[in-house]
Amino acid sequence: MGALLRAWLHPEAHLGYELPDPIKASSAYFVLFMLLELAVSTYQGKKVYNLRQSLSNLSAGFFLVFLDVFTKALFIFPYSWLRSRVAIIPDDLELGWLHQVLGFLIVDHSYYWFHRTAHMSNLGWAAHVTHHSSNDYNLSTALRQGVGESMYSWAYYLVLAPFAPLKVFALHKGANVVIQFWVHTEMIPKLWAPVEYVFNTPSHHRVHHARNYGRRCGRASWEPRGPGLWLGRRAQERRHGTLDGAQQCGRTGRPRWRGGDDQAFPHPDMPEQPRVAPPPHSAPSPPDVQLPLSTPFPPTPPHPPPRNFGGVLIVWDRLYGTFEDEDAARPCVYGLDSRRVPLGTYSPLWAQAHHLAATLRLAAASAPLSALLTRRYGPGMVVPAVVDAPAGAPPAPAGAGLDPDPRRPNGWYPWERRALGALDFYAALHLLGAVLPGALALGEARASLGEPRLAAAALAGIASLITAVWVMDGSRAALRWELARLAVLAALGPRL
Repeated sequence: MGALLRAWLHPEAHLGYELPDPIKASSAYFVLFMLLELAVSTYQGKKVYNLRQSLSNLSAGFFLVFLDVFTKALFIFPYSWLRSRVAIIPDDLELGWLHQVLGFLIVDHSYYWFHRTAHMSNLGWAAHVTHHSSNDYNLSTALRQGVGESMYSWAYYLVLAPFAPLKVFALHKGANVVIQFWVHTEMIPKLWAPVEYVFNTPSHHRVHHARNYGRRCGRASWEPRGPGLWLGRRAQERRHGTLDGAQQCGRTGRPRWRGGDDQAFPHPDMPEQPRVAPPPHSAPSPPDVQLPLSTPFPPTPPHPPPRNFGGVLIVWDRLYGTFEDEDAARPCVYGLDSRRVPLGTYSPLWAQAHHLAATLRLAAASAPLSALLTRRYGPGMVVPAVVDAPAGAPPAPAGAGLDPDPRRPNGWYPWERRALGALDFYAALHLLGAVLPGALALGEARASLGEPRLAAAALAGIASLITAVWVMDGSRAALRWELARLAVLAALGPRL
């Protein structure tokens, strides 16, 4: 048991060689470019950063760093085991640049499918939703990652194992993450057309994060559930119908359904509503799709699929029909809904666990497999399409928190306007003065620490960032937990 734990927490020592780590090597550049973005935006008179939200974003990144102590082996041992059995190109065959090209393309293609499927089910969305829950969009948002992704995303990259050694995989997996950092900004406009056609750019990724995109004007196809996810666009339209683009992208924010060949609604348990006479001088339009308010766990309504899943290359989205261009007339609106504090709290733990908790509640109250593996939803959940409504009830017309047609007004300010206080500066001081150095020190000393000390340091770092950032809520519960953490640290600190 001790040998197994040692191998799991020190996988590179078990391998006998060190793997490349582009993320660790780039950490200083992440900080530098965030400071540069802050300086440029301030010089231009733009409000891009908010202290509370930025600390919340950074806490998710530190959470992932500490959790990597326990999850790094998932990316190493399955890949190494599979390669030892199905290697088509052996390690001793030096292919040079060909190995690197294969590694780059296969890793990026695998990331596309991991990212796309993360939006297809409640389990995938529970792992990924943290990255979308910030209501701003800057370089700190790139560090706001879902820790659940590392539990299963490694499986998508096993397709590279027959073709490239573990070192090639580690290099390109890390580089893929690092390169995606730069697309999380509003400071860079659209680039030269050939670059926009081939690569994922800030313009393309803004569309992916925006909750007022994910729908195409004109003939816009919904992405159906189940096997229909794999149908082409035309097959989807024949089978499930299309959106009336004028209704979706024009005067109203509510999607209206135009049936396909059989005039069927996408889900049989959704009743068709009586038709309403169209206003004068306009084309006839079919009715809104409504859900009965009495349904405790309503079926998933038709909703726009998210777009632009590519990591480094956008050509995968063009190839698979999931591309959408940014429209200068429709500024992006970010986050899960219109609340100025995402999810109503700055708790890093709730940011990671809220959708999983709601999914498990839904699974306990209904069909478990349907709750876990589809987009079915219940109270308190936000569907994987990132629409602007906590799921479980139809969007309320003109509701303050349930905006069915989010718009970005002039002078857009997505954050809460509560004045900064002592607890906010305490959180900033603790996160940047204690958690950040602790994360860097743990990365440097990892190889020399014994298993108990390494695990304890990682868990202490996670507890520290959770309570220290949570206090920005100003709630009594957050203060009690932070005081309890400090008391435990004072009692156990001398022994560590």
